[in-house]
Amino acid sequence: MVNVAIFGGTFDPPHLSHLLLAKQALRMVNKVMWIPVSDPNHKDKEQITSFEHRFNMVKLMIDNEEHMELSDMEAKRSGKSYMIDTLNQVEDSEGYFNEEIYLLIGLDSLSELHTWHKWEEIIARYKLMVYPREGYSFSCLDDLQKKTKLGLDMIILGGEQNSRSSEYIRYWLKKGKADGFFKTNIMGKLMDEKVLKYIEQNNLYTV
Repeated sequence: MVNVAIFGGTFDPPHLSHLLLAKQALRMVNKVMWIPVSDPNHKDKEQITSFEHRFNMVKLMIDNEEHMELSDMEAKRSGKSYMIDTLNQVEDSEGYFNEEIYLLIGLDSLSELHTWHKWEEIIARYKLMVYPREGYSFSCLDDLQKKTKLGLDMIILGGEQNSRSSEYIRYWLKKGKADGFFKTNIMGKLMDEKVLKYIEQNNLYTV
């Protein structure tokens, strides 16, 4: 059986830690599908970079990566983006029916899973692939289990994850542009060179 991990997020911007996670997931599944969020229900749409730019940056970063796919399905749907709708759409789409589908999320998201739209349907129908996040403990699994009678079917990815978030990177991108050190060794370790060039060309993340 072919199996796929769904990697959703704002990717604002996508960075090398995202890519590392996807590569780790590929040790467990045959394919990783990146699905940038179009209209996140938990964030102000006006405060995030346009879908087009975020989609293009992910495309640049994973373009030469094997067994990775990029989808714009959320941008083609109207209204708020809910993960259950995305998972159902993947399952129902041609080429993925009857495949084993995993949702790739961090511990931070897992700790808030019970607040997601139709969250029990997610854990009832799909498997979870969870990666560590600094500042979060796997004790949240016990808390989540107390909120449902359903079992949790999941894979836990090992190893320590880079704690650098997109928010952290946006801060340094803005500071770098303001102070004149946009391209530094620090950014080179966090960002794909093609993505950095795209950000510079399109004047993204300005102060």
